[in-house]
Amino acid sequence: MSLRIAAALDRGELPNIPAALVKDVGTTFEADVIDEVRRVVDVLPSLDSPDPLARALAEAQLHQPGFTLRGGTNEILRGIVARGLGLR
Repeated sequence: MSLRIAAALDRGELPNIPAALVKDVGTTFEADVIDEVRRVVDVLPSLDSPDPLARALAEAQLHQPGFTLRGGTNEILRGIVARGLGLR
């Protein structure tokens, strides 16, 4: 979908609804990946750890709340989709 959005932008189109959907799904997936890794590995996230995975998890946790803010909150993007589909 991202490649189709990029192609539409190259053609001068405004793919608002697909872009909003990709952003929503993408940020949800980013957060889910971090949560799943934390669930399946026996590593305590820590910025001071000598373990690279523990440091990476700690960094990811710090940035996770911002995932849904980049490019607009998911709630606003869902409103754009709803409006574009005539549901709002």
